[in-house]
Amino acid sequence: MKAIVWLSVGIVAAMLGTAFAYNTTSQGSFSALMSFAGDAKSAGSAQTEQVAKITTQTLAPSSSSKIDLAKTAKLIHQKINEQRAKFGRGALAWDPALANIALGHSKDMANRHYFSHDDLEGHRYTFRYSSAGYICKQGSGENIYRLGTTRTITEEYLASRAVNAWMDSSGHRQNILSKSFHNEGIGVAFDSVRNYYVTQDFCAVHVVK
Repeated sequence: MKAIVWLSVGIVAAMLGTAFAYNTTSQGSFSALMSFAGDAKSAGSAQTEQVAKITTQTLAPSSSSKIDLAKTAKLIHQKINEQRAKFGRGALAWDPALANIALGHSKDMANRHYFSHDDLEGHRYTFRYSSAGYICKQGSGENIYRLGTTRTITEEYLASRAVNAWMDSSGHRQNILSKSFHNEGIGVAFDSVRNYYVTQDFCAVHVVK
């Protein structure tokens, strides 16, 4: 058995209203981003963003098979609402349109082998919302997670790892427990070198035309 785990390191920086926090643990890779515009905390078109990143882990090797990715997404959704209930938050509604956007980003990361809120053309999640015709008002956000493994895992295992990792990091936890968000969509993808990618997209108010 072998495992490769990155050691802890922290860097915090702030620039032009954007805060970044980088940490490394054995939880897997994950990153969070959120923005709020035009609400009580950020008047007019002002926007604030927070990003938190944690890098990678390789689990002990064995034979591996692809899990049910759609089932994993729904399990993550269930576990997210369980966490919100613990803290007195209302349940997030599953939003199929957001789930499609999230799945598209997870597949893109898997197919083109990168891990970021920005795609390889530099587009952030808000661009993906607008490109899909998804109108979100009063706040939106995104968490991403990556787990590299060469052993067999289950849907329950991946869902628990992702949610536990996010809840252990303040930026991701803030997205998950936000009182502003009411909808979420989750998409899970798998690449050719046995990395699982999870994208979780949030919206405060979805405007349907």
